Amino acid sequence: MLKISDISKIAEISKAYKILLCVDNTFASPVLQKPIALGADIVIHSATKYLGGHFDVLAGFIVTATARERKGKIKLETRAQRLKAAGLLLL
Repeated sequence: MLKISDISKIAEISKAYKILLCVDNTFASPVLQKPIALGADIVIHSATKYLGGHFDVLAGFIVTATARERKGKIKLETRAQRLKAAGLLLL
């Protein structure tokens, strides 16, 4: 069961303790909820579920509030990179 959380309040607490707040915004979508504006540091969106809607899109994206979070804090790895590293894909 999903719960709705007060992102602004959680952001206030996380900033008081100098903790980055990451929000999975898959269900709300960036049209209905903007966690960065509510105080989140990092937001994850799944474009596959609600932005595509027809199961013909496989995508997602990560948004950060400032450049600080982008500089070496987030490591992204694609499936193709993992397959290539395992010797299962020739690019």
